[in-house]
Amino acid sequence: MDRHYCSTTYLLSDKEPVTLLHFHRKLQTWLPPGGHVEINESPYEAALREIVEETGLLESDLKFLPNGMLPRKIDDRAKILEMPHLLLEEYIEENHYHLDWIFFAKLDPISYELSDNGDFRWFSKEELEVESNIFENVKELAIYGLESFYS
Repeated sequence: MDRHYCSTTYLLSDKEPVTLLHFHRKLQTWLPPGGHVEINESPYEAALREIVEETGLLESDLKFLPNGMLPRKIDDRAKILEMPHLLLEEYIEENHYHLDWIFFAKLDPISYELSDNGDFRWFSKEELEVESNIFENVKELAIYGLESFYS
């Protein structure tokens, strides 16, 4: 079995309960920013890199939502890293899986202007529920983020 490590981030607006997804042309579906973790890269570093590459946002535009203890240096030998909210195993094809570290972040402030090409779109919970061009796991996790971080 071939397993690839990936990082994905559901980007949430800091002003209203919506999440930013992009249309993946090859897969013909809406997805959050994400991709493979590269050599010598933590899942959090991969998540940041993928967001910057795919959206053009800057690291300073983002506020990752914590899950547990806040990242910090403990001593000269150890530090606590940013924790994902969950680890998702995704079947890609026979003998090929992704182990996907799932993060949530808010745009702080919203500095992302949607382009006219339609590759990116803000989705509300109601829009996600009726969107047919989206994987069920993506829909469920996007709705989870909207319900969890806007109460």
